[in-house]
Amino acid sequence: MSSQYKVRALYWSYHDGYYLLKHQGELEDLLNDGWEISRVDAISPTNFPSGAFGATNVYVLEKQSEEKQSEDTNMKETNR
Repeated sequence: MSSQYKVRALYWSYHDGYYLLKHQGELEDLLNDGWEISRVDAISPTNFPSGAFGATNVYVLEKQSEEKQSEDTNMKETNR
């Protein structure tokens, strides 16, 4: 398998009188770890977690295997 995929939702949630952005830190960590956003979809609040405020963004993340990354890098260098 040349790529791995993960799906993460990002949404506002009401808790103790405040709205908090849920899963922001996890998404940020994955992006810093080499994962890339391959698709983003928005889901209305009626179709997602209870207490969600506004639309929920669903991110599909992709990370290529080390082998695939090496192949892509070599191909780019060859095409120069």
